[in-house]
Amino acid sequence: MRSKILISTTLVTTVLAAGLIGAKLGSNSLKTAPATSHRTSSAKQINNPPVSSPATKHSAAASTSSPWSANKSQQLAKFMLNWASQMGQHYESYYPGHDFNLYGVIFPTPLTNGTMNLHPAVDDHAIDLQWSDDGTGNHDYNLVAVYGGSASSNDRYPVLTMYLFTLHNEKPEVLVTQQNQGNPEGYLYFKPTDNQALASGFASIVNHN
Repeated sequence: MRSKILISTTLVTTVLAAGLIGAKLGSNSLKTAPATSHRTSSAKQINNPPVSSPATKHSAAASTSSPWSANKSQQLAKFMLNWASQMGQHYESYYPGHDFNLYGVIFPTPLTNGTMNLHPAVDDHAIDLQWSDDGTGNHDYNLVAVYGGSASSNDRYPVLTMYLFTLHNEKPEVLVTQQNQGNPEGYLYFKPTDNQALASGFASIVNHN
């Protein structure tokens, strides 16, 4: 009788132990499922393609709306050819790497590399002037074109003349100089041109896309 009771007790103990082990295994499988799901979700987030940046679109739009461009430079060249012909003069385009020699003052390459001997000035005041391919920049005068005429091209006034086509505080302005010597101030003096046809022609090119 005692042996039957012991066998029954052993069976009950075995069954209870198996139940506890199964419960633990089931509990562990429930805990690991969310972790697996979380890792999968994280991988999807990392592999998502980047969203296009609005700044990139804005930068592209800004470049197309710049005040100066290669097309406008060509328009200015045609305008200068006609204007100079009417004036009985001849002017050539100059730019960094192709300089005008104004009585020994080489321009505009020295302006761009910081080797200018004379500082540009307007109305007896030094100005912040620098070359700009598109007319924009952190300068009071952004220089987009230079035209120079030799003394032999001007029968009426046989002097060298240099015109600077600038964006002065974002507005078109043509400066002119015929300076033929240095000065104690160390300035290269310019003044706004008095030729209204030249000034308005440049302004029209700048203001029309």
